[in-house]
Amino acid sequence: MRMELGLPVECTDGRGGTVRDLVVDPARRRLTHIVVERHAHLAHLVPIEDVERTSADDGAALRLNCAVAEIERRYPEVEETALVRIGEWPTLEEDDWEVGVSTVLSAPFFDGDGFELTTTAAPAADDRLLMAYDRIPAHEVEMRRGSAVEAADESFLGHVDSFLVDDDGRITHLVLERGHLWRRRDVTIPMTAVAQLTTDKVRLSLSRDEVAALPAVRDHGHRRVRHPGTST
Repeated sequence: MRMELGLPVECTDGRGGTVRDLVVDPARRRLTHIVVERHAHLAHLVPIEDVERTSADDGAALRLNCAVAEIERRYPEVEETALVRIGEWPTLEEDDWEVGVSTVLSAPFFDGDGFELTTTAAPAADDRLLMAYDRIPAHEVEMRRGSAVEAADESFLGHVDSFLVDDDGRITHLVLERGHLWRRRDVTIPMTAVAQLTTDKVRLSLSRDEVAALPAVRDHGHRRVRHPGTST
């Protein structure tokens, strides 16, 4: 099945949220969890075993066999915040968790002068920044829409769109999104061509030209992909 970022997640009594991120075991190339975002800064880590893909007239969705209110009780929240100094990273006390994707919420601030706005109550200089980050299982990585995909020479190719996953949760293909809104191409790349998976980044063993030669279709609002080696 195609596991897309941004898919709606339905519960037994209504919409439970959307798929914000995907958590992957890079050693086994297996999808282990989805991150279900209920609203801004509230997301839960859901094991892939609890997820079922469904189809409806208005498109695909994922389904959880629980009520919306049960998500909070059943599944841990993933997002936390920390004040860290420039160049540092949040540290976790638990050995079985590590930092996944992160976002800077506020930059360091300093007493201003020149063109900066100042007040008599301006705060003292502070070289810390406020960061939001996800707690994910140790030794796993997290992908979000916008995670970078690089060629073998580390040149930028595009972004992660989705993964194709078999019934056992093993990832068979990466779907690479290239181009911009009006000229988008989804390129299907076998996992055998993925050299490295790290949080928020995928590096391929293929050159830019080799990726360009893979089959692709333009996205006109209907998501479909063609596997390498198949005909239209």
